Amino acid sequence: MNKRSAVFAYLLSLIPFTQIIQIKFIPIFVGSAIISLESKKINAENIDFYSNRAMKRAGYGDIKGAISDIDKVIEMDPKYFNAYYNRGNLKSRIGDCNGAITDLNEAIKITPFLPYAFFLRGLCKKQINDYSGALKDYDKAIEYDSLFVNAYVNRGNLKGELKDYSGAITDLNEAITLDPNNALAIGNRGKIKTDLKDYREAIKDLNKAIELNPNFAKAFYNRGRSQYFLNNYSAAIKDFKNAIKIEPNLSLAHYNLGVIEAKQNNKKDACRYWEKGSELGNLESKKAINLLC
Repeated sequence: MNKRSAVFAYLLSLIPFTQIIQIKFIPIFVGSAIISLESKKINAENIDFYSNRAMKRAGYGDIKGAISDIDKVIEMDPKYFNAYYNRGNLKSRIGDCNGAITDLNEAIKITPFLPYAFFLRGLCKKQINDYSGALKDYDKAIEYDSLFVNAYVNRGNLKGELKDYSGAITDLNEAITLDPNNALAIGNRGKIKTDLKDYREAIKDLNKAIELNPNFAKAFYNRGRSQYFLNNYSAAIKDFKNAIKIEPNLSLAHYNLGVIEAKQNNKKDACRYWEKGSELGNLESKKAINLLC
């Protein structure tokens, strides 16, 4: 196989499409309906003070300060569900997934029926590549709230990554039934259809996702993939460029633009795109440069 053929032997790479959906920080209210009996014996005013200050600090982006305040709340009331949940939420935001899971485990032990706790723990488990654990947590979230759109979306995304395409489509269909204008669910279903080589149906979904969210970079990217496989190179180029305009560091879009340019004998432009892709850490771009540039 010559260098040129070797480059074209690469299929357009797939981009991981799971998007983490940010959970809102649950307000910690002190009242008879929420605060535990144990904390009533302590200083409820202090719990109120630190809880509210944690919320304010989180709102200002002082995540570590907010965590420090919630630490004090837990010291005063070790059975306060919201404190564990919110601390786990905050830890997940700063990338401490293991710490987040530990807190969410405790929250679920105290209050085992809240779907958001399972959902957030599922997101964290996905981040540390515990895919089986993540799926089980998404299952639980849906068991306790059958209308939980984001749980269906994330479970569908993960099933797609694991090549359970039928399961992925089923979950994304359910999410779209519950929320017909959910751009993420529609775009992700389009991505799965591209993986299944159902390119024309994929484009229909991705068109809708882009209509709903014109800044959806990965929808442009995946529509570009479908256009490429249908040999609509000019449309693919336009989509990849739009994806880069929205998300300049989308390295696979640079790589795929290089593939199209090389296929059209535009070696100089191909190498330029691959150089950018390589700068962004795309290994396929580096291989292409070694082969053709």
